[in-house]
Amino acid sequence: MTLPRLRTLTDRESEERALLPRVRAGDDTAFEAVFVAHYPSLYAFAYRQLGTREAAEDVVHSVFRAVWERRSSWEPTAGIEAYLIGATKNAARNVLRHAGTVERVSEQCAGRGVSPGMSQRAVDADEALAAAELTAAILDAASLLAPRCREVFLHRWRDGLTVKETARAMGITIKTAEMHWTRALVQIRERLKRFR
Repeated sequence: MTLPRLRTLTDRESEERALLPRVRAGDDTAFEAVFVAHYPSLYAFAYRQLGTREAAEDVVHSVFRAVWERRSSWEPTAGIEAYLIGATKNAARNVLRHAGTVERVSEQCAGRGVSPGMSQRAVDADEALAAAELTAAILDAASLLAPRCREVFLHRWRDGLTVKETARAMGITIKTAEMHWTRALVQIRERLKRFR
């Protein structure tokens, strides 16, 4: 009786290496395979670093969004897993650094009797118009998404649901909701370049 051959780490690396040219060419299926294979471990790592579900989700999504945006030149020389862990570690470090800065500014404001959210003047008409234009542009860009992708985006962006709540509301898996959310962010960001 012959035992089935176990997949080794090198088998997995070879399979992932075969996905790279497809990801670079913009193949959604290949990108999704990388996403599904690595999201759980990256999320767990980011969660250990940041301590909140939302921050961990945001960091991992930003890493995958950056990969997709730069896919045509993506070359993870040390391997896909090593690249993604390094990128997640750097992104988490940046979040922690930013949180430290916000905390210091809040303490300085509190020492002066000023609330960090206080504005020295009311929002003027130009700013209100710019915000309304941006909102309209986001909704316009969302209308061009694939139906499921659009539904996930609107649940998260407009309704403020978490990925888990979105998955439950739509009757899909959390992984599927995460994939659609990341895909929506990439596509909408691309369409909103004029607002930068």
